[in-house]
Amino acid sequence: MATAEHEKSKLERLELEHANAGYLEDVENSNNLTTDQSQLRTGDITRILLAISSIALGTTASYWGFSPPSAILTIINADIGPSDNSSLFSIMWSLCAGIGIILFGRLSDKFGRRYWIIGASIIGLLGGIIASTAQQMNTLIGANVLLGLSGGVHTCYALTVGEICPNKYKLLGIVICVLPSCLPTGFGAYLALALVHNANWRWCYYSYIIMIVGALVLEFFFYHPATFRQLHGGKRTVMDEIKRVDFVTTIAFGIWGRIIFFGSIFHIVKHIRIQVIVYTVICTVFIGALSTGHRNNKAQSAAFSFLATFPAGILEIIPVTLVQLDANDADLGTVFSIIFLMRTAVGSIFVTIFVAILEAKIPLEIANKVPAAALAAGLPTSSLTALGGALSNGTAAAYAAIPGITPSIQLAISNSLSDSYAAAYAYVYYAAVAVGVVGLVAAASLKNYDHMLTSHVSRRITYSGDVTVNEKLDHEASHSPQATSLNTNNAIDFDHKSAL
Repeated sequence: MATAEHEKSKLERLELEHANAGYLEDVENSNNLTTDQSQLRTGDITRILLAISSIALGTTASYWGFSPPSAILTIINADIGPSDNSSLFSIMWSLCAGIGIILFGRLSDKFGRRYWIIGASIIGLLGGIIASTAQQMNTLIGANVLLGLSGGVHTCYALTVGEICPNKYKLLGIVICVLPSCLPTGFGAYLALALVHNANWRWCYYSYIIMIVGALVLEFFFYHPATFRQLHGGKRTVMDEIKRVDFVTTIAFGIWGRIIFFGSIFHIVKHIRIQVIVYTVICTVFIGALSTGHRNNKAQSAAFSFLATFPAGILEIIPVTLVQLDANDADLGTVFSIIFLMRTAVGSIFVTIFVAILEAKIPLEIANKVPAAALAAGLPTSSLTALGGALSNGTAAAYAAIPGITPSIQLAISNSLSDSYAAAYAYVYYAAVAVGVVGLVAAASLKNYDHMLTSHVSRRITYSGDVTVNEKLDHEASHSPQATSLNTNNAIDFDHKSAL
């Protein structure tokens, strides 16, 4: 049952004006699956929270399967390598996650989300088993194909959680879901090193397997979004729907089409524009402040890092929440996947830019600072060549072999290396400030979404005995000719309103 207070955006109205009969039928079926917060049945809140818990564990597991191993990749490569392909570890996961996102978003709109989520957990489990037993780096990279595909689906939490929460509580539900993910994303490097020191790197994947199995169990019992039969009112078969899907457009041209409509959408909560501007200003200011970090002000740098990343985390989940308010409920997965894929793609581009800046500046800063500091501490000029070799090698033995080295000189070299890296990273922060300024302009251009924060629920949690609206109408029709006439008039009325 559609909620009357769910106001259609201009984009929705434009889409309906130019829609074909098949799409209008999709919209009608979608509207029949919506509800209002006031109409939620007894126990629905508990079922929603259990569903969020299953999604949260799957999301946390997916990030755990990537972030901690990435932090200790050099250790892993030294154990089962060395391999020149180790850089493909992150690339393969990110690439396959993007594929998982775009396929899940669009196709789960058509075929239902439950078995996509469960299937992603099974694929992730297989990937975790292969990764935990890998004896070669290439095998681990291959496992990341499966882990990435699984992770792409599971990290669509803003869609799977957002659609089962009332509009005004979408952000709250998403925040509750994503909070446990702070463990792998915030502390993953520390925990990974702790596992290496107390066991071995394979425990990153053993613990992933434990989490993904737990997620699979919770998803099986508690995650019950609309089924295929309910999504299509019992009128279509799976084969009928497969014939309606343009897979090429879904993967390729659909991206560009949706970017035009949704590329400028940004953020949410009451007084949206003001809050987003404040968050963006805080984030940008403290990213800039991080450029002042050095080895003698680590506490200040840690504080600046927290103040920069805390609002960034909020700004990260707001767009994928807000886009659900500006899209038709029948297309939630499609528009979500485009926004999420844009985030992944643009993020990868800027990571590449930042890494390129860092790699260009580090050698220059080392050349400017380290030799001068070593000579000032008493290193003979004749030992500069050996110092250059030790800097390239990076081992304690290489530094100890430098002619004329002393503990005080070695300390001076160590301090100047820290200063060199700090100076190089400053250029990365300068570039990030420029990105923040662009975000600030976009935030200032944001339209008002306050009136759309209603009690509308895009997808109600289903029960095993639920029937489709069409099946209900057929049952009523067989018992009441008057009901048949009434329902037919209602359907005609809906089509007329949709066309308007």
